[in-house]
Amino acid sequence: MSEDTPTVEQKSKSLEKSGRGPGRPKGKTKISINEAANAGVVDTPSCETSMLEFTHNDPMDFKKIFKFLKGLDIQHTQFIFKPRSIIIYSCNEENTKSHNVIKCDSFQKYYCNIMLVDESRYIIYFDDIYHVMEKINKSYTKIEFLINKDDVNKNMVIKLHNDDLGMIEEFKLNLQIENITHVLTADIVNKFEDTKYEISMCFPLSDLKAMIGAIKNSSEDLILETSSPTDKIRFQYTTDRGTAVVYNIEKPEKIKLEKNISLYPLRITMIISKLQKIISDTLSDKMELKFSQDKPILTIIQKGDKFEMRTLSNTKAQQVAERQKNN
Repeated sequence: MSEDTPTVEQKSKSLEKSGRGPGRPKGKTKISINEAANAGVVDTPSCETSMLEFTHNDPMDFKKIFKFLKGLDIQHTQFIFKPRSIIIYSCNEENTKSHNVIKCDSFQKYYCNIMLVDESRYIIYFDDIYHVMEKINKSYTKIEFLINKDDVNKNMVIKLHNDDLGMIEEFKLNLQIENITHVLTADIVNKFEDTKYEISMCFPLSDLKAMIGAIKNSSEDLILETSSPTDKIRFQYTTDRGTAVVYNIEKPEKIKLEKNISLYPLRITMIISKLQKIISDTLSDKMELKFSQDKPILTIIQKGDKFEMRTLSNTKAQQVAERQKNN
């Protein structure tokens, strides 16, 4: 052994002097600024006159939500404030309904005064709020929703923080108090939360978009069909020239296919234009679809533990029946 090489006894004494045990030093846990700042649901507001304070440090999420709603041709948007969540509900003239839940426990901050929790009052014209959301880009680092005591039943303020320009843009939107036909009711909530569907599947959104994109110029409808318990689930459509195109699901586990069909044959006709609007722009790369013979099509998109977007859209048979009823 070289004279310069420390003995085991010398190494031990060196470690005692340094106050550190043998082995690799323990690394420090890195916490991002955004994670450290996330207070979630709080009991007291930053300003004593606040009825609502909601802050999120990724405004692009809201741009995507409202771009999605824009594709559905929404006229009014209803905000429903709960103790730990915000619901954004919309319905268009074709009776396609959208139920978006913002789960506030994981956000930067959410304060909601108990007096604000109401099921019917906070309705905003869609074009007014979309005008705010469409200007968001990646230079915006924070979005705030605020309601002051003096503005309850009158206005909601949205603030956009732009770090590149060192500016905060403020928009005061009118809350519509008059009676609006399309409001969220307990019956509609039950339909969004219904778990008793005959077929459920989960598609990568890119594959779903590719399939719908290939069909849209050839057919107005897409049929989901199966004739018996042993028969495969398949999608099919017929082109304007009479060509039949069939997509057989050969590996159901790939799309998490679940079946609970009570009556065969099952045949559901979807309207391509409706599907195209629903998959146009979303927060996630996957979409869950649920089908039943006598129910609207339910689609579900989730982004982590923060956002859940559910949409109900009529099948072709339901749309025809609804039009006959209205006429």
